[in-house]
Amino acid sequence: MAMAPRLRITPVATICVDTRFELVIRFVMTVCRKIIEGRHCIVRSVMAGAIFLLLEPAVVLAGQQSGCKDVGACDRHITRVSSRTATQTPDHTGNRRAPKVVVSLNGGYQTSKFSFKDDVVFKRNLEEGHIVTEYQVPMEPGFDASVGVRVTQYFGVGGGISHFHHADVARRTVSSVPHPFYFKRDRSVKGSAPSARQELLLHLQGTLFAPVSDRILVTVFGGPSSVKLRQQLISEINYQEVYPYNTVVFTEASVVTQTAAGWGGHVGVDVAVSLSDHVGLGGIVRYTRVTAELRSPDKASFSVKAGGLQVGGGLRLSF
Repeated sequence: MAMAPRLRITPVATICVDTRFELVIRFVMTVCRKIIEGRHCIVRSVMAGAIFLLLEPAVVLAGQQSGCKDVGACDRHITRVSSRTATQTPDHTGNRRAPKVVVSLNGGYQTSKFSFKDDVVFKRNLEEGHIVTEYQVPMEPGFDASVGVRVTQYFGVGGGISHFHHADVARRTVSSVPHPFYFKRDRSVKGSAPSARQELLLHLQGTLFAPVSDRILVTVFGGPSSVKLRQQLISEINYQEVYPYNTVVFTEASVVTQTAAGWGGHVGVDVAVSLSDHVGLGGIVRYTRVTAELRSPDKASFSVKAGGLQVGGGLRLSF
């Protein structure tokens, strides 16, 4: 006995039909495949069940591997296939396939600018001189990484780090140098020197998960932040002077590296798009406000800001 023509509906389900209905079913299946192209297997299974119901007189076999020839067994096989596929399909609410751990690796850009001023006081020719330097922290690229652990369906905890390096933040240095012969007749000299800055920000955060679909996850987070700051400050101006010592000429500036730490807070949002079960891409916006106390070369202290608005994107890993 010749086998009836087989028509593949899903990767695990096939129907075999009487030749009188072969052309009709092929036309219907072609249209259905075009309509549901790119959809999930559960949708194709539901469509397959609908076709079986509509064309029940023509169905003689279901299941590519079942080999059954009666409609009752066929219906049971389709029910099993649909149930198994539904179990494997991600829940659009994120309930079943919600990852327990999410790792975020980002390249970013620190878009906020900070400025501060340092006034170093020194003794020269029985008077006080001043070295006033204006510093400005520009926009610079950086690196960000974080880990989040899901505690409940929509809430989690985690931590992260952000690192930024600025090559030159000293904008202008003006020094007033006391005259060797006259009191209160300071000579002014201007110059500049490279002054680097590094920020290492540590974040502790509570996380709110808001799944948009089975592929898109929006995460809102916030919590305390701390900073470890390394800042080079101009400590001394070297100059040349000749008789009658009314003017001085800048030659170079010396710098010292100071460290500081401080606390603050941060808030942010992350949008991730899954490319597979464990890998995706995402973007992040984080605003951090942290204040640290720097010690000037003359032992005085002053407050500086760190952090700011950070925008970036990169890789998402989920487990």
